[in-house]
Amino acid sequence: MLTNRPSLTKQRSTRDENTNLGRNISSKTTASSRSGLADITNNAPRVSLGLKDGSSTYRAGSYAARSSANSGSITSRIAVPTTSRRSEVEAPAPKPVSVLPSNIRDIDLAESSNQFFVPQYADEVMQYMRKKEKRDQLQTNFMDIQRTVKEDLRAVLVDWFVGVALKFKLKSDTLYLAVSLLDRYLATSSISRSNLQITGICCLVLAAKYEEIYPPELQDFVYISDRACTKQQIIEMERSVIATLNFDLSTVTSRPFIRRFSKAANFDGKRELLATYFTELAMLDSTFARFLPSELAAAGVLLTQTMLGGSAWDATVSHYTQYKPEHLHACANALLSVAREAPESKHKQIYRKYAHAKYYEVATIPLPRDF
Repeated sequence: MLTNRPSLTKQRSTRDENTNLGRNISSKTTASSRSGLADITNNAPRVSLGLKDGSSTYRAGSYAARSSANSGSITSRIAVPTTSRRSEVEAPAPKPVSVLPSNIRDIDLAESSNQFFVPQYADEVMQYMRKKEKRDQLQTNFMDIQRTVKEDLRAVLVDWFVGVALKFKLKSDTLYLAVSLLDRYLATSSISRSNLQITGICCLVLAAKYEEIYPPELQDFVYISDRACTKQQIIEMERSVIATLNFDLSTVTSRPFIRRFSKAANFDGKRELLATYFTELAMLDSTFARFLPSELAAAGVLLTQTMLGGSAWDATVSHYTQYKPEHLHACANALLSVAREAPESKHKQIYRKYAHAKYYEVATIPLPRDF
């Protein structure tokens, strides 16, 4: 039996012949045939990886070369054709840009090359948001469903939201979204006073997950609430909140409208903060649900123009806000009313926040007597 089997030396000789044959075929392919590909031979340059295990280099394509050599396959050593799928796919033609009238300034022109501002379809985004804000608008009396949680308790919770957002350095978008999620939940589910804070914590957790790159951990929320609840209670309540909201967290707030309208009004940082201050004060009062988020933002911009001057409510501002000043008087007067009460209010987190030098002390700017 042993004498009939080929010798080990003969096996090695056959395998070496097949390997050499594959190398000869591979060497005959031209360099241009692999111009768009990585070097798949063992002659590839070494690349530094900086691995933690001490092996700081590897030879590019060595895995493919070793696999081919071990298998003895000839076809696996033949170079891939030069045609690249990337070169075959043509880039889509740019969308034609609508031409604005001569009296309207293009506020997206400065960011035309910035992909993060999506200037090519910014108008479509705003159109979608306007449709969604109308579809998601709550009734003015949405708090009537609550038996034990009244308006003042809601204001206490929103005021606490502002303090937590400052403590954790959360984005303003997170604060706006948390209040919106809370109101949507209160509009559909009656809760007890004892569950109000944990409901608010869950809304903050969901908003932070949605908006923040590095949201605070659950243990941080347990600590900031003075251990009024546990991590497991937050998770269980979070499931209830998100199920009640039908997993729809993409709600529209006034924050993106403030950014857009401030750009249209050619605001600087101080003026935009003042407009933002007015819309944040509106979060303390649930009756502001009668106004659309875009209407609140436009009224804040109008009040800011009245108080600090600057560019007038011209055709550019009217075009991008889609509001005229006379249509904003009711909302602007309501914002002016809560701003007058802010310094003496029981809920002073927003006022103290915008009275700080970091926010240009916009909360201390004298208010007009009437609008």
